[in-house]
Amino acid sequence: MSSSELIEHAGYFRDSRKLAAYQQALDDVIQPGDVVIDLGAGTGLLGMMAARAGAARVYMIDWGSILGPAQEIADRNGYAERMIPVRGSSTEVVLPELADVVICDQIGGFVYDAGVLEYFEDARRRLLKPGGTLVPAAFTLYLAPVSAPEARADVDIWAASPAGFDTTAIHRLATNTEWRIEASKAAVVALPAPIATLDASSLDPVANSVTFEFDAPASVDGLLGWFDAELAPGVHLTNAPDSPERMQRWCNFYPVERSLDVLEGDTLTVAIDLRPKSQHITWSVGWNRDESVLGRWRHSTLLGQFIDPDDLLRAQGASPLEMTPEGQVILAGLAKVDGRTSMTDIVEAVLSEHRDAPAESTRVRSSLERSLAKWTRVSS
Repeated sequence: MSSSELIEHAGYFRDSRKLAAYQQALDDVIQPGDVVIDLGAGTGLLGMMAARAGAARVYMIDWGSILGPAQEIADRNGYAERMIPVRGSSTEVVLPELADVVICDQIGGFVYDAGVLEYFEDARRRLLKPGGTLVPAAFTLYLAPVSAPEARADVDIWAASPAGFDTTAIHRLATNTEWRIEASKAAVVALPAPIATLDASSLDPVANSVTFEFDAPASVDGLLGWFDAELAPGVHLTNAPDSPERMQRWCNFYPVERSLDVLEGDTLTVAIDLRPKSQHITWSVGWNRDESVLGRWRHSTLLGQFIDPDDLLRAQGASPLEMTPEGQVILAGLAKVDGRTSMTDIVEAVLSEHRDAPAESTRVRSSLERSLAKWTRVSS
């Protein structure tokens, strides 16, 4: 086990607020004799807490060799007969019985990004009894504009010609990347707003927009996302940056194109399009002052991926060495995707540039539109 893994797991044992909330929730929902599944069990910490709450059996599911010491820890704490290690992915294992309760701590800074929704969706379908309980049961997502100079510097170094080279291609990726940062590294500069409340096993898309108004001048480097988790009725856990009861969990930082110097009375309108199933998020920002529009930007993690033209061709099922004229048109269209230009404008621009495309222009247009729709379904 590496030192970083030891530090990570020690942090779970040190997080007294999280442990107290989980223990209260498990005490509330577990009945004597219940079967419990601990997804991503690690050292078996939550599983032992479930056993302490009265569970008859706890299946500790984890893909790693950490299950060896986890079983020894369970033995030393008197739970040898009730803790059952299962090595593998929770989305693939088959258990001999269904569970009454499934617990998990794979919660990202903005919930979806560590996989809990996907794992719970699968667990509800395959591993949980009808009417069984998930812990956590639901999440509320929050968003706020923040000043985050250190995160901003990590984004903007790529626009500053480091070592004397033009690296703006990476800056474009950096502004479309979801960053994990410590809450202490960001200062909230407008009242936070709830974006959505999700059932813990929901993979449905989330689309919402909110407007933030500033009551004082501020520097806005981006948006900060966090959550409030309902572990059980009346039992909550959060990574909110300003909460004295916050758990030890990162928040998610979503940069804007550049740092914005807003004034009192300015507004930012933010639209979020979150796709938990495909692990992509799009954030659009509009900056207004009185009746004036000072800027409009759209960002998406889909545009923050390292994608080479050859990768796109292979994803379409073609070899770069076998590119047809029609394929060249499609590739030219994909290269113009920037999160701002509409699909219609891209199509017209590409077809104008490739007047020597195959004669079946209707078919070429249709192929181009289908490809653009596939690759820009999150950002368009």
